[in-house]
Amino acid sequence: MLPRYPFVLTSSQSDHQEEPGTVVEYIRTTRSVSKVSFIGWSAAAFATGPYAIKNSGKVDSLRFEMDENGGISPEP
Repeated sequence: MLPRYPFVLTSSQSDHQEEPGTVVEYIRTTRSVSKVSFIGWSAAAFATGPYAIKNSGKVDSLRFEMDENGGISPEP
């Protein structure tokens, strides 16, 4: 049996405010780059959009993808 992880894995604050910064810093450090590009699908705008606005010096570009159904799968 695997040990239990004693911390909260996610919250709306970590998803939308803290997590993008953690990921960006990891990429900047490990890849030795000054800026990153975000490519997101649908709800990614809630996390990456505000981060990009507040941290424009760390974000090179921001792109969102969506299908013709607005990101919602049609009923079969």
